[in-house]
Amino acid sequence: MARKGNQLTSRVNIDIDVKIFGMRVYRYRMNNTEVWEDAQLVSIDAETRENNDRPENVRARRLNSMLQLESPRYNGILDPTDLATTTYWTKAFLERETWLSTQDGERYSVSFNAPESTSFLVGRQPVGALRYRVQGDLPISLYYDLNDEWIGTTFEVRGQSVRIYAEDTSQPLAPLWFNA
Repeated sequence: MARKGNQLTSRVNIDIDVKIFGMRVYRYRMNNTEVWEDAQLVSIDAETRENNDRPENVRARRLNSMLQLESPRYNGILDPTDLATTTYWTKAFLERETWLSTQDGERYSVSFNAPESTSFLVGRQPVGALRYRVQGDLPISLYYDLNDEWIGTTFEVRGQSVRIYAEDTSQPLAPLWFNA
């Protein structure tokens, strides 16, 4: 994550290997770079590969006040003013009604209930958190600590619960967005 003036560059790399009895049964890789300016998406370059399938690419560039998107799910023009991405790294995304999948370019219409106070395991350490249940097209729960830092996500896949957590919370991200 880097800020230069009113431009913020976010790099998200995901590397998931699921093994059962030492045998890989699932592999997921994503490399994503987003550029934000004045709290609006200016560009995105993302590549995702599940197992050994052909990679999915999401590319978008700002054209005047709009965003030109090329992806497996959608090619066209988007209005970036109320758009967030599925990287979840800033709590400010909860204020936006449309999220763009960084995997395939699908657009999700979302809303949230009031947050619930809870704790969330980051590694083996419980952390005080607020849980936001996403409603609409993307049924997940997002967890932010009491400093508004994303610390985790939970969701269901094929009847199984998945829990993802921030591996390193030593570098706060919230001030990069909120103190622009």
